[in-house]
Amino acid sequence: EFMINFGNDFRKLTSTYMEKLFGLFLEKEKWPEFVICGVGTKADQDDIDIGIIDDGSERRVEFNKAVGKLRNEMLKRASNLHMYLSEHVGSQSYSASIKEYKELLDQEIHDFVIINEMLGAAPIFGSIRLYYEFKRKITSKYFFKKEKENKHHEGYIRGLLGEIRSLILRQMKTESINPKDDGIRMIKALISVLKTIYNIDENDNWKTIEKLRKEDPKNNYSYSILEKALGFLETFRYLYQLFDVQEEEIFLTEDLQRENLQVVAKTMGYEDFGVIKAFDHLLIHYYEYIKLIKEIVNGFFQDITTHLKTNSVFARLTGDELIKIRELRRKTNLAEEFIINLRFFRGTRFWDDFLEDMEANNGMFLIEFINDFYKIPPERRKELIDLYAEWGGTTFYAMISLLVMISKFQNRTKNKDFFNLLNDAFLKEMNRIWDVKPRIARVFNHYPKLINNYLMIIPENRQNMFVSLLRGDIWEKEIDILRKRLLNLCELHFNSSQYFKRFFIRIINKYPEFIEYLDDTKKLNQISKGIFAKVENLPSIKEKKEKIGDYYDIEFLRVGLETLQGASIRETNVNFTEFCDNYIQTLFEICKTEIDQEIGYNVDTKDLFAIFTTGGHAREQAFDDDYDLVAVLNSNDEEIIRYTNKIITRMNTEIIKRGTLPHYRFSDHFGNYVTLIDQLDELFSRGDSDIFIDKSQILGSRLVVGSKKFEKEFVDKIITPHIFNKCDEYARDMLNEIESRHRDRRNVESDSPNIKEGIGGLRDIESIFLIYKAIYKIREPISYKLIEKIASLDSKNSENIRKLEKALDFLKSIRDVYRLTSSAEDTLHIDYLENTAKILGYKNSNGNGEIKKLLEDYYRCTQEVNSIISETKKALIC
Repeated sequence: EFMINFGNDFRKLTSTYMEKLFGLFLEKEKWPEFVICGVGTKADQDDIDIGIIDDGSERRVEFNKAVGKLRNEMLKRASNLHMYLSEHVGSQSYSASIKEYKELLDQEIHDFVIINEMLGAAPIFGSIRLYYEFKRKITSKYFFKKEKENKHHEGYIRGLLGEIRSLILRQMKTESINPKDDGIRMIKALISVLKTIYNIDENDNWKTIEKLRKEDPKNNYSYSILEKALGFLETFRYLYQLFDVQEEEIFLTEDLQRENLQVVAKTMGYEDFGVIKAFDHLLIHYYEYIKLIKEIVNGFFQDITTHLKTNSVFARLTGDELIKIRELRRKTNLAEEFIINLRFFRGTRFWDDFLEDMEANNGMFLIEFINDFYKIPPERRKELIDLYAEWGGTTFYAMISLLVMISKFQNRTKNKDFFNLLNDAFLKEMNRIWDVKPRIARVFNHYPKLINNYLMIIPENRQNMFVSLLRGDIWEKEIDILRKRLLNLCELHFNSSQYFKRFFIRIINKYPEFIEYLDDTKKLNQISKGIFAKVENLPSIKEKKEKIGDYYDIEFLRVGLETLQGASIRETNVNFTEFCDNYIQTLFEICKTEIDQEIGYNVDTKDLFAIFTTGGHAREQAFDDDYDLVAVLNSNDEEIIRYTNKIITRMNTEIIKRGTLPHYRFSDHFGNYVTLIDQLDELFSRGDSDIFIDKSQILGSRLVVGSKKFEKEFVDKIITPHIFNKCDEYARDMLNEIESRHRDRRNVESDSPNIKEGIGGLRDIESIFLIYKAIYKIREPISYKLIEKIASLDSKNSENIRKLEKALDFLKSIRDVYRLTSSAEDTLHIDYLENTAKILGYKNSNGNGEIKKLLEDYYRCTQEVNSIISETKKALIC
């Protein structure tokens, strides 16, 4: 009521003043027929938005001179006049005729903001007859009419919804607020759209909302919130401009403006409460209202989209109509038809309804669209591609959505290059847009999953073109943060191996909001810990399995990101081992509970069953591409054997879902996931020639599930008699295996070194430490503690042992980063080493490239390892 009353009073004052002034500047008998309309908020005092409609007669020349004098006088004495409509329409400076409006708006939708102002026009003074003729001939066509042609109405809605979406996407600043851009424009634009749909011919927003309640009762709550929010924001804005300055942006960090905000807050009824000032309460309400406005406005989009789908001029080309057209062997070319119709809607940015139709019926319309495109002659086809790209330049969201859709369905057409043609043209169009960076950043902020999907399909030879669009700072701090975040995502997409990419794509697809934390691994760690803590209390086995899988994926992503950001190899190994062990232990308990529920009772396996990891996981090393597991049972009971095999089978299914292949070392020997201790004893007693390989797996194993009592029996029955007590035999077999690999010409002559199996590689180092374990009868896995112990036990060779430890760290660092950036294989392809070298700190200097310097250090390291092995062979014989 306060704003309505003030607005009416101010309109009366200014309209009377303008009418009296105008009478002084031009005799009444010289007036053409005209009407001056207010097209902005009644209460705005900083300027008064007006539109002047005249009859187009010769009298308009003198009339416009008088308007100029009026404007100058208003500028000196009162509020400035802003001739918004007339700046865009007509040949005269200040006024335009109905004929000129008609000529401008009949051919295309043009500037929908002009139309929005026209629809809200209210007569200030002049000819009421001309005002109603203007409404009848011009503005009425923007209101929806059943069973009639509604392209003006459609164009207006598309244009304004695009504007609304851009306001929703607009990132609020951290150091200032702007009531008009943050919320008021959004509310008013939505009200304008809805009033044209429900045919509410009102120019007052409050009255419009009241009528919308009656026409659309299901959204009554939303209208109440919008009414309150609009009242709050309009009052706040008006009082701030009254007490402080007539500017839209209000800075929150300046003391003077905070003092003025305090005055505004108290005027609005807020009070201090202890140390919390009145303006703090006001700002809390401000941010709450802006959040509510965005949620409510966004909620109307589906209803409006449905309205457009039903009444669009494109409706005859899509949906069920398309089936009829195909049956009649239509002559219409969809690609041509759409672009012809699109001309009228040039500049509009809302196409959700069209995109939904494109994807409906398993992409039937889109496939027809692509097929029709290739029926057009090549020269015209190029023209059409450019026209579509130009359209995409006005609506990034729609074009990127369309490109993602094309990639999804294109394989069902004969023409496989349509995506590349359109994408290339779109990238070139974006390169011509001056504000491309903030626009992409805003779309990314609100539709991270869409942008993520687009990055997944950009061809490798076009990735740099997209990245180049994002280079260079943006002066808006909040938007620049988004730009950098998007660049980080591009880096992951374009410079990551498939091995690593599968984890972050799976997580981002499921939790697109996590994109925000790709540069904040501490936050990712907090999230994963929270998920892990909740697993035990989830109601169903299915939910538990899903959440423990999410925990694994998020942690894999986190540790991978930290590695790419330069985390030390030791830090990486500790973090990776911790979450892997948590995953296996928890998954075992979940699957055991599941089997117990199915059979109706619990089977006691305490001290009888254990799961050991072998390979890299046993050595507490990160990023192995498979799970080497040994499930061991110390019982010959058939029921327990079946029971434990069922548990491992269920675990196996879940581990595979993570994209990691579980490998059960002895399943090939015995045909079951679970291996009996007696079976291992029999196997090692046979003395097969290559049994030392299996012994290495057992010697290097680490207990993950099971009791210390079981492990002691395992050591006593298997490791001690078959390895510790026969260490001389084991050591000779291992040294012979090292020499055999060194004689392999592939390891000598290859241009692509194998970091694991090659001479002086990881296998050599690990083999030496396994021999040491056997000699000194050490059970703990190969780790930094073990190496420390070996160095103290073999003090004569401690220096070399330390060198092997350093080499292990260096080679493992190369292997980890290479797996994350290039490929999860042990062969280093030189052409793909650039990112690995950069992440490991190598720089291009003095003409020596990063790769060259990395390889020099690599060969220097492996040669030293080979030399150390040759020196220490004698010490490795028991």
